[in-house]
Amino acid sequence: METWSSETIVTTLAFLRKEMSLQELVRLQRGLPTYSGALVKKYAIEAVGEAEVKIMTFGLTSYGTKPTPQLAFFSSRGRDPINPSILKPDIIAPRVQILAAYLPNIPIRRVGNYGLALDYTFLSGTSMSTPHVAGVAALLKVVHPKWNPAPIRSALRTTADTIDYNGTTLTIQLNNIPGTPLDYGASHINPNKAMNLGLIYDIDWQGYVDFLCCLGYNDTEMRAILRKNQWMELQPRGDRPKLPILCCHI
Repeated sequence: METWSSETIVTTLAFLRKEMSLQELVRLQRGLPTYSGALVKKYAIEAVGEAEVKIMTFGLTSYGTKPTPQLAFFSSRGRDPINPSILKPDIIAPRVQILAAYLPNIPIRRVGNYGLALDYTFLSGTSMSTPHVAGVAALLKVVHPKWNPAPIRSALRTTADTIDYNGTTLTIQLNNIPGTPLDYGASHINPNKAMNLGLIYDIDWQGYVDFLCCLGYNDTEMRAILRKNQWMELQPRGDRPKLPILCCHI
């Protein structure tokens, strides 16, 4: 990555303030090189009366922000379009402004001849919440090595938090009104509680086969999902959609 001088960085920021909206600028500024903060500050102090940036603020990490957690306004909502009797989303996890690794050879944005790139940046979306859930699932597999995906999923969902740090129902970020299961599913993931629960719901392979039969899937669709050419059907095709048969383990 090309090294920037303090003058180049400040001149670029001054240009951006004129040409871009505040939201675009905030999104772009976090793509500056990690060492740029000290250079910009040094330039502004030494060039009193001449610096192109007259006002400068430095963002700090805020702790104890409430209400938290909240449901992001851009999160997908339920129900399941194929079978409305299934709760969706399954669960929610941290996904907004997550500090994540980024490809250092791919600029986040270009300004003139300069590519703004770095090793880490803040990202939001399902691609950020998914690693949180996958990591917790891996930890549960270590604690409970005999569990298959169904008990792990059960543990995550039955121990999720529906209450925020204020002691009230999780709220929606956009308007601060209480959410519903159609907004947050089973609710916010809680790794510690998931490790020490007393009850899990399990399901075997045949349970999923019966469920697909009830949905009316044809042979081609069944083979694509099951990855097998033969299976046993205990439910009529296209029968009233039912939930997979669950077994409880204490």
